[in-house]
Amino acid sequence: MLLTDPNFSRNLYPFYSRVLSAWYESFSHLVPLPDFLCAVRGVLPISWSIRSTGIWVHISPPDQTLPEQGWKIHVSARPEDCEQILEKCTQICVHHGGAFKFLADPFVFDTVMTKSGARESGGKFITIYPLDIEHFRDIAEDLSKSLTEFKGPYILSDKRYKASEVVYYRYGAFIGYPQVSIFGNVTTLLRSPDGTLVEDGRSTFFNPPSWVSDPFESDEIDDSFQGSIYLKEGKYRIESSIQFSLTGGVYMAVDMDTGRTVIVKEARPHTSVDNNGIDAIGRLKKEYRLLKKLSGTGITPKPLDLFEDWEHLFLIEEYLPGENLFTTLGRWDPEAADRLIYIEGLHKIFSNLANAVRIAHEHNIIINDFSPGNVIISQWQESLQLIDLEGAWEIGVDAPYTSFGTEGFRPQKGVHSQSDDIFGLGRLMFSLVSPVNPLLSLKPTAKQIFLDAEEKSGRLPSSSSMLSFWI
Repeated sequence: MLLTDPNFSRNLYPFYSRVLSAWYESFSHLVPLPDFLCAVRGVLPISWSIRSTGIWVHISPPDQTLPEQGWKIHVSARPEDCEQILEKCTQICVHHGGAFKFLADPFVFDTVMTKSGARESGGKFITIYPLDIEHFRDIAEDLSKSLTEFKGPYILSDKRYKASEVVYYRYGAFIGYPQVSIFGNVTTLLRSPDGTLVEDGRSTFFNPPSWVSDPFESDEIDDSFQGSIYLKEGKYRIESSIQFSLTGGVYMAVDMDTGRTVIVKEARPHTSVDNNGIDAIGRLKKEYRLLKKLSGTGITPKPLDLFEDWEHLFLIEEYLPGENLFTTLGRWDPEAADRLIYIEGLHKIFSNLANAVRIAHEHNIIINDFSPGNVIISQWQESLQLIDLEGAWEIGVDAPYTSFGTEGFRPQKGVHSQSDDIFGLGRLMFSLVSPVNPLLSLKPTAKQIFLDAEEKSGRLPSSSSMLSFWI
């Protein structure tokens, strides 16, 4: 694992630790579980080769040389369908003599398909490498017929093959032309007809190179659009995006009936399936229900609408003027501020947070996912609201989300009760004093070192021992 890797994140420590090693290693050293490989071995001829490279397992027919680039096929899947889809795809690839690869095991599949996974390529479970256009057409058609019963995430970088909900395709590198960056990362390039090397870009929309034509263009309706984006038959106009993830986006919009600004949350089906088997669509429906239950308490935004548009689900919330606690922390300078004013500001935020959690618990709702980004504080810091209740649940109604939450803010055993929620509240308070939470997964006892340092500097009173008890 290169610490100079620009894509490295401290939040990925738990994933690197899955590799059995005394050191934190990348997935290239992961030994996969046998679940998926067993599904392949049952139908694979003995002459075909199996090669594991990082998160992928590559399957190749004997003595086959792949082209450098071309049209390739991707197959998506839901967790419960992976082995069935993999077995059927293997049968078709063997019949047509097509090389392919698949995600190595269920853990890798779940990791790649999480909310923080790559948005443009999220959903890719199997990649198939046809030798030419006719080979491509034959395999895609047989896959479409064989996998009609299955559903999976829409792969944003690709185009859906006919009416299939799991078969997609795009033009890209097979072997390509590798280029090593100064960080040691390998980028694969394409070669244009004039010999120029260009990036094999993966957009969040189907975007083949200019020198190729869509093999199925005549079978499709041009769904391109220009101008503003509207939802619910023109009721909401999207003004700007706030953030994106594999599960969908968050947007600023205008309610065309009232003229007021609203927040739009989007959920894509079959993405980020959690430990309870619920995808982003199910969690957004639950969030709407919890917001309705907390409506009027003042601790969450008001839910205004919930509807489907195309294949996605959208939640409309009231817009809360203010900023999240991450932004507030970024502007604080405890060294320059009067210490009493600084401590008083912390006390006000702590009190409002504790009150919000108390009200949620009185409504039998566990917040679960605490982080500074999930709290909006008003411009005058007189009030705050909890946002993003995707990981919250109602006691006695919903199954607990024991594997859902922000790293560094949840107990290692997961959140099961209101007392575990108090732990998350304490960790959130701690992050406002010393924002090092993600690193506490490496050494939880290090929190006391940071608390002692804050006390000695005068930024915390000696009574902060109570905060140490909570976290």
